Amino acid sequence: MSSPKPSASDRSASSSPKADGSVTALRELVHRAKGGMNNAAISLELLESSFPMGTARTPDFGWLVTSALRGLAQAARSVHLLAAASALPLPVSDDSIRPSVADIAAVLSAACRRANVTFEHRGDEHGMEADTHEAERLASILAAGVHAIDRAGAGGRVCLRCSVESPAHLVYEVAPQAGSAFIVDPGKPGSAAVR
Repeated sequence: MSSPKPSASDRSASSSPKADGSVTALRELVHRAKGGMNNAAISLELLESSFPMGTARTPDFGWLVTSALRGLAQAARSVHLLAAASALPLPVSDDSIRPSVADIAAVLSAACRRANVTFEHRGDEHGMEADTHEAERLASILAAGVHAIDRAGAGGRVCLRCSVESPAHLVYEVAPQAGSAFIVDPGKPGSAAVR
């Protein structure tokens, strides 16, 4: 006979706040991947039911196909981030980093809501448009965000923005409710420069 699964309260009571933040981020990535696949499946079901197979004359054809592609892209980016966070070897992508950064921001926003931390994503990574993203880099951006949320604590604030240094890269401004603001730089492990 197998032992019963621990409840969510049992799991959270036995894990550290940092582990909770990482688990929350991973769960949000799984949720986004499943949501993207569900959106794509629903769009394709609606498309299939709207016309006899072989004709593309339904007025909503373009919208439904676009919706399915958006869902699949969201699912693919989320699974890519899950793999990166798990240190699985992935090929370097020549796609823009911006959609993956938006996904990371969405994951961290959800984690911040649960931790009672204010989150802001400036979306100012325009200088990084041609930047490619490697799995390790995405994993470090996500992990640094979870670290920033943990360091901000309840009532604190975290802002994901582009650095002022050259070359442009992403950093987190962290403002705990009590104490001095500082920067967490995903490119510099252990960074927490007080401003």
